[in-house]
Amino acid sequence: MNESFNLLIIGVLLISSLIIFIYTELTRHKLFRTEKKNREYRAIVTEALTALVNAVDAKDSYTSGHSARVAAYSSLIARRLGYDEDFTENLYYIGLLHDIGKIGIPSALINKKERLTDDEFDIMKKHTIIGRDILIEITTINNLTRGVSEHHEHWDGSGYFGKKGTDISLEARIIAAADAFDAMTSDRSYRGMLPLEAVMLEIENCGGKQFDPAVAYAVIEMIKSGSLNPYFTASAKPLKYPAKSASVPVWS
Repeated sequence: MNESFNLLIIGVLLISSLIIFIYTELTRHKLFRTEKKNREYRAIVTEALTALVNAVDAKDSYTSGHSARVAAYSSLIARRLGYDEDFTENLYYIGLLHDIGKIGIPSALINKKERLTDDEFDIMKKHTIIGRDILIEITTINNLTRGVSEHHEHWDGSGYFGKKGTDISLEARIIAAADAFDAMTSDRSYRGMLPLEAVMLEIENCGGKQFDPAVAYAVIEMIKSGSLNPYFTASAKPLKYPAKSASVPVWS
């Protein structure tokens, strides 16, 4: 309990500092609308957010780089679905922060190899709410709190808190599929990575249940075409926001 409280306080302080930082940079960005300034702004914000989420991912050695991968996968899925660059870049930032609430969850639960008890699972579910509450003051990233708080909701209403269908934000529906894709294609404390054939079958079976059917279909087609590939190398650098011409995430 003390560990969770202390980590939550640290998280709130870090996020508060980040909010001030982002608003300062946003003001500069609006005053100097050159392409160079745009690139600098995006790079600064991305680096700041990545540094923050790396601290959360470090709580579990098996999820190192998870948030960056989910962010990149989410952007690629959104692009496949036809959304513009403003939406996909905004979604990238939400993907980076989707698990920030785990800073308030005990490491013992995050790293537990055995199945969580009902009480433990209730605690784990709180990471979406903790994340929402930590990020609630950030308004420069559209739909941030909904994307973070709803990414474990299911299309059929069987998720964390019972939201279903289009009542779940589009951002959260895309992140949910990207999150599951990364979980299945990465080593975890409770199992090894799954082959892509098994991943496609699972996503297909869960379309219309766990996942938005349109998002599930897009992911399956991307895997088949090779435009969505998992990256397993633990020593590789974090993923960055994919360039518009990229068909797969690229290493920075």
